[in-house]
Amino acid sequence: PRRLDIRTADDELVVRRGSSTSEVAASRQLLVSVLDSGLRDEIGNRYSQGLLVKGASGPVRSSVEDPVQVAAERSLVGHAPSTIAVIDAGSGEVLALGSTDEDSRMISSAPGSIFKLLTYGAALNSDIVDADSTFEGATTFRGVSNAGQQSCGGTLAQVIARSCNTAAAQTGFNLQAAEGQAPIEVAVAALGGDEVQVVQRKALEPTLVPLATTKVGADALTPEEEGTVLRQSFGQGGVIMSPLDAARMVAVLRDGSIPELRVKPGRGASRELLDRDATEQLRAGTRLAVCEGTASDLPDDVEIYAKTGTAQAIADGDLFTSGWVVAYVPTSEKPLAIAVRTPGVVGSDQSGGSEPTAVLSDFLRAVDANGYELKKDSCPT
Repeated sequence: PRRLDIRTADDELVVRRGSSTSEVAASRQLLVSVLDSGLRDEIGNRYSQGLLVKGASGPVRSSVEDPVQVAAERSLVGHAPSTIAVIDAGSGEVLALGSTDEDSRMISSAPGSIFKLLTYGAALNSDIVDADSTFEGATTFRGVSNAGQQSCGGTLAQVIARSCNTAAAQTGFNLQAAEGQAPIEVAVAALGGDEVQVVQRKALEPTLVPLATTKVGADALTPEEEGTVLRQSFGQGGVIMSPLDAARMVAVLRDGSIPELRVKPGRGASRELLDRDATEQLRAGTRLAVCEGTASDLPDDVEIYAKTGTAQAIADGDLFTSGWVVAYVPTSEKPLAIAVRTPGVVGSDQSGGSEPTAVLSDFLRAVDANGYELKKDSCPT
């Protein structure tokens, strides 16, 4: 596939993790041109998070692939303002970036239930849950409730597919009790650096108390800290993540490893996070989510592994609800790791199972038509 050339002040493009000030942009609708301070598109829109250019002048071949970029741009048309990030799940190459969300672009925000992949992954690694684990149907767990106050439970695959908050909170609590490790620490260890952060944002969550990095069992937590651990288990409680972070996270479904991002062609380093059995358990749950769970609006006749998320925040007395979906999708060309975020507006009831999945569905149809053929795989009947 044709790679996109960009102009940079150096022949090296590097990744700067944990930065909210660096600039990112790519192609066509984003039409990359490069300034000394970073990447910027020709119409002047700036994108924060993660990618930085530095050094001498000259054209540079970027990792962005034209057919994927075009598909990403087309997928955003006709939908609420959203952002999409697509990477190669194996190499970590950034294949496409697109956004019609002028306010958020690539900055970090609460990921909601997509974060459960890291909570369950850590619990699988620690043998706190396994393929035979079941969660009793419950409407609440230590003050945490499910969407719509519904009872939710079942096997591990079923609670992933149904996105049971109670099961995730129970898992996060047990992880803290057994390993002395809060879910946020799991994320930092998985993604590296400060890409996922605990933040004290009194305007959003007055009771949020960041946890110390030292290991402490659940019985030693104050009530406020316990509440934070429980909320972190399903992507609230001060956890924030950018679309690029989220795409890296879901790349773990390929083979249990998380790649470093690259914005030039080539394979970057990767960090092994999950063993084969744990990876298969997460794949089973995310496949079931497409077949009969919260991601069931996605095509069910091709091989897709997906997790939706809904994140809520209160600012100045107003409720904001944002939707996410992340997916691992093998194709004939490359294994794709995709994240879509649709930010909330005041009073919205946006969820990961609505607008973000519609954007993702359009992207999959477009990228398949552009030569990245999706693999056929019918859901069981």
